[in-house]
Amino acid sequence: MTLENNNNTKEMGGSSPLTTGVDALIDLLKNSKEMTYSEAARRLGVPDSLVEGWARFLEESGDLNVNYKLTTPYMSISDNKKSQGHMTDSEPQKDVGFEQIHRFFTSIDNAYD
Repeated sequence: MTLENNNNTKEMGGSSPLTTGVDALIDLLKNSKEMTYSEAARRLGVPDSLVEGWARFLEESGDLNVNYKLTTPYMSISDNKKSQGHMTDSEPQKDVGFEQIHRFFTSIDNAYD
């Protein structure tokens, strides 16, 4: 079985790890000082509201900063995470509590209602 994610093809059961949209957003932001929701959505090929949901989740977990210039939100990787080295591919993912996961998916569901 083959999965396609942003023009990257991964074989199920292969040596490459499966990545998510959140992973793609983090990778995108690692290569940019800051970026708006709409720019990230355009580059990732997803709706703005989905990027906003991911950004809220990552901001709550401390992995992302969201700053506003007038009324436009700009995302950037958290300086705290950069200095602690948490945003590396070799680090294991931290355990996220059920409540955070529930809030994240509820916000995504509400965005499409």
